[in-house]
Amino acid sequence: MFAHSAFAQPPLVILGLDLSKSEVTTNPYGPQEHEKDIATLAQIIRTLPAGSEFRVVGITDQSFSRPLILFSGKVPIERGPLGFINRIEVARTKLATQMLTIGQSVKPSFPRTDVLGFFMLSSQMCQEAHRSRCVLIVLSDLRNFAPPLDIETPRVISVSSALRTVEQQRMLADCVAWMSIWKASTQ
Repeated sequence: MFAHSAFAQPPLVILGLDLSKSEVTTNPYGPQEHEKDIATLAQIIRTLPAGSEFRVVGITDQSFSRPLILFSGKVPIERGPLGFINRIEVARTKLATQMLTIGQSVKPSFPRTDVLGFFMLSSQMCQEAHRSRCVLIVLSDLRNFAPPLDIETPRVISVSSALRTVEQQRMLADCVAWMSIWKASTQ
């Protein structure tokens, strides 16, 4: 997923974790969605390129107005001076283990899902980081259920009405930033 060359700037990776009650599932045959999401986050952290920074952000009922940064870290850029100890691998393992520990203490308990607020926050984080590469990974059902837009409970969603609400409330993330982020992350 992450191609890395010696000349590319290491990415800022923003990992969105849905903490709304819609992520609570009952599965008699295996782990719940939330547990799978935590394991996935740990695996992603284990594979980050050298020099990467990451932030795990909770998607809550107020993702933009009250951001919940669960965890952040940075993978070293160099292996280190000792040939038998690779600082990059040691850091990846330690950070992934920390993510698993944090995941055990955080449960999906928020009554609503503010996905659009998360996207706006992520766009702002990428702009503030002044990175040429920013990667966004979202572990969510992506059903916004926070005022003023509910696309979770209606049986039929009026797309034109939903888009009008998003425009009127200025809930659009910076598309130019996301296009450059997408282009940079796919190259």
